[in-house]
Amino acid sequence: MNYEYSSLQQGAECPFCATEVPAGASVCTGCGAVYVTKNRAAGMAFAFFVGGLIIGQNLPFGPMLLFALALGGVGAYSVNWSDSRNPFWLRKEP
Repeated sequence: MNYEYSSLQQGAECPFCATEVPAGASVCTGCGAVYVTKNRAAGMAFAFFVGGLIIGQNLPFGPMLLFALALGGVGAYSVNWSDSRNPFWLRKEP
């Protein structure tokens, strides 16, 4: 799984070692835990695209392809949006 560093909006305490982590930081200086978000957009776009091909299999080729591309784009956007709203701490650097 791919992760992206996410900086803290306000100061927080590391959930693993209780070290104070300042705002704007993404790594705990006490234990090295990292504040990250998931990055699953590419894999999920492909999954939604294949799902669109399966759902639209009774359509002519052109509309089926457009439907699958649209579904892949919307699916990837929604997954990326939900992932970016839920950052979390990892014990080891990704």
